[in-house]
Amino acid sequence: MSVLLPLLMGGLLLTGGAWWLNNGLPGLIALTHQAIILCRSLFVRCMGDIHLIKLILIWSSALLIAAGVLYAAITALIGIAKARSAIKRLPQKKSGAVSLILDPNPIAFTHGLLRPRIYISTGMINGLEREELKAVFLHELHHKQSFDPLRYFALKFFRDAFFYVPAVKCVVNRIKVKRENEADDAAMKTIGTPLPLASALLKATAFNTAVCHSVSISGASVGERVERLITGKDNAASRRPIKTVAASAAVAAFLLLTLSIPLEASSNAKQDCTESRCATHVDRLGDSCRTHCKTMEHKH
Repeated sequence: MSVLLPLLMGGLLLTGGAWWLNNGLPGLIALTHQAIILCRSLFVRCMGDIHLIKLILIWSSALLIAAGVLYAAITALIGIAKARSAIKRLPQKKSGAVSLILDPNPIAFTHGLLRPRIYISTGMINGLEREELKAVFLHELHHKQSFDPLRYFALKFFRDAFFYVPAVKCVVNRIKVKRENEADDAAMKTIGTPLPLASALLKATAFNTAVCHSVSISGASVGERVERLITGKDNAASRRPIKTVAASAAVAAFLLLTLSIPLEASSNAKQDCTESRCATHVDRLGDSCRTHCKTMEHKH
């Protein structure tokens, strides 16, 4: 009995499968073919209507922009939450606008959108010479006084909102590097020499990247900053590949042209009911549509 039952079930399955292949499959293929023909016919007819094409282009551009803004808003909220959580987990002592992080790693950064604070670790204090520590503090003080955390937040939002425009990322990176250079210059100008800050940057290469990534967006690399401090060569030189510029120009042109379509469409709003519109689907609408359009034309 235990052998017959599986054999019986297997036989029924094979019989049912063979019947379906012989009777059901051809009908399914025929129905699918008819559906494809119908959809293709509808697509061809719809693509012949210039107004529908305009509508598709307008909505595609609007949805792309809306998707970018929504993506930027979501990532911004997640970034703020992660940064706040990372800051709270740090063992710290607050004193005025400066927080001392009880950590042996060399950490120094400025965080806070509306009320920025300078965070510096005991590892940074113990690992640097007096002039080096002063240079680091002056660098972060410039970020604080310039409200750079808020500026970086706005730049990141702008970059994420227009993620589909390659040139935006290049511009944002260029601004970030410039802000870091200005903070370096402010510290160097006060101290009178670039060596303390350059030395501090080299000693702090073991920066806490997890916290740094959460609270800001990085600018130039440590090597580029040190090279600029020593040689005076600007590391923020603009390098924009031709492909990036061409792709960005194409995207911008597409958005500009498609979003300007409603202006042209509204100017022709009084010409909706014409013979040309009736002729678009003449095979479907026939004489009734043509009669309706003629009647409307006489009324106008």
